[in-house]
This record gives sequence, structure tokens and C-alpha cells, in this order.
Amino acid sequence: MIFSAKKWADSDELNRFIPVSAGLSFDKVESSLEDAFRLFVLPLFGQDLSDDIRSYYDTPDASDLQHALLEECQRAVANLAFWYNYTELNIRITDQGMQRQESDGSFKQAYKYQEDALKHSFKNKGFNALDRMIEFLDVHQDEFPHYKDSPAYARRTRSIVRNTAEVDRTYFINNSHIIFLRLKPYFKLVEETVLQPVLGTDLYDKLVTSLQEEKKDLGGTTTEELRSRCATFVILKSIAELIRATGSLTDRGLYFVQLLAGDGNTSAAPADREDALSMAAHVELNAKAYHDILVKFIETSLPEFFKGRQSDILNRDNDNKRTFWA
Repeated sequence: MIFSAKKWADSDELNRFIPVSAGLSFDKVESSLEDAFRLFVLPLFGQDLSDDIRSYYDTPDASDLQHALLEECQRAVANLAFWYNYTELNIRITDQGMQRQESDGSFKQAYKYQEDALKHSFKNKGFNALDRMIEFLDVHQDEFPHYKDSPAYARRTRSIVRNTAEVDRTYFINNSHIIFLRLKPYFKLVEETVLQPVLGTDLYDKLVTSLQEEKKDLGGTTTEELRSRCATFVILKSIAELIRATGSLTDRGLYFVQLLAGDGNTSAAPADREDALSMAAHVELNAKAYHDILVKFIETSLPEFFKGRQSDILNRDNDNKRTFWA
């Protein structure tokens, strides 16, 4: 475990990540913290790296990098524990059934909208901390050799779109891991049904194989150069697909913000179906531009894989022929 009763000290250990009352006991949250570690950290980083992270907690001479990784993991676990077990932490289970804990007179129970905002904040902070752990491990792979054996590393190195920062550079999602998770099924769909025909089967298979085998050279260019160009196209197509399918880019939907006349305050209103389709069409225009850039790049840097453009299919010489395009 990366939290303990001996270091709890009036909730000071948890207070570094979430401002909680000094009266919160370790026993109250121990099972929730353990659940969060097993549900979110262990499947992502694997048994070996997870054990390493646990060991840093009890190692006085752990390096600065190890302490930095442990702290980010604690932040993720703390927030995800309060999000995932939010209801359980708000009730008391006794021999008389389940009871909602009452305030001691100095505080009132939170309103429903405040509880919703808290849960949303816990979830975002927790998943974003996991994202930062992966980015940290990418930079410091030599310090953490078990990272290369983890599921997170395998998925990351074999993916065309790899992280929230990459999506943010193309389309702003406020570095949200939640939105990234919603986009992942569309990344796969677009890669296999849209990107593969654009690249051609041979080049697509070569790119995927090179990513899996971590080959850097593709002949006229590098694997990373082609991957990054493909990623931009895949991201925009996936975002357009998500907006068309769900009308949303966040858990709360696709919202438009406007400035109110008079008081200068802003108001956010959910987009209707027509607005969502209009937004998707705008993203599609950008995707088409990057599609053309990608095809031109293949023609220039990888001419042996260039099969022509779809727009040229109707271009033919009809001289002395009985057929023609009507």
C-alpha cells in the first residue's frame, strides 16, 4: 500500500492531495485506497512496476525520481478512491442498516450540484495523474526498467495516437484523460477503416509492424514522422465521429459558452443536434486538409507506396475509345 496508518498523522498524508478533515481516520478510507490501486494502477502498470512503486513508500533512501513517481501515484489513487467509492464514503454501515453521516453542527451537507462537481473533479484529477505517470515514465525509462514490461508501455508504443497531450496539440480537450478514453474506440475504428485505405495496406502494415518492433527507419522517412502525421488525421476524424455519434466531447456534453449582455457573466448551454453536426462538419474540413497533407507526404517521402489520389480516378484519356465518363 502507498498510504499507511503510521504516516497518517491527522490525515496529513492525504491532505497533500485532497483537503480533508483532520478527523478523517485511516480505517475509514483504507479499503477505498486499496481498491483504487488495484483497479486503476495495477492493470495499467503491471505487477512488477506496481510492486516497485509500493516499495518506494517504505524505502528511506529512494531516489528523487522514485519519490516523484510515488507522489504522482498517491495523487492518482487518492482522487480515484474518492471518486469510485464516493457513495460508500458518505454512508455508515451498521447493524441497523445503512445510515448517511450527519454533520457535527458546524457544517451542512453538500448540495447535489456540489457533490456532482466534486466527483467530476476527483475523476479528472485521478485519471490525469495516471497520464502524468506515463509521461514521466516515458522520459525516465532507464530509472524504471519494469516500465517496458507494463501494459501501459505496450499500448503506448504500438498506438498511432498515444496520449492526451498529442490530442491537445491538434484539438483542445484540456488535457482530459476522460475525453481521451472516450475517443479510444474511435481511434481504432478510424485507423482500420479510414487510415488504412489512405495509406494502402502495405504501408499501413509496415507502420504498425515498425511501431510494434520499435524500428525507427522507414526508408524515405522515420516511423515517428509518419506516425505523428497519421495521428493528426486520426484525431480529427475520431473527434468528428464522436461528436456525430454522441453530440458530446465531455461527460456533460458539448457546450457552447456565450457572454451575457449587461453583467458580463458567461453562460454555458448544451449544444443541440444541429449544433453538434455543424461542429462535426467543421472538424471534418480540418481532417480533409490533413488528409491531403498526408497523401502529399507519402507521395514525396515514400513514393514506392504511393498509389495515386482518389480524386484522380476520373482522369483518363478518352481519345480513340468508345467509353467515356458522363
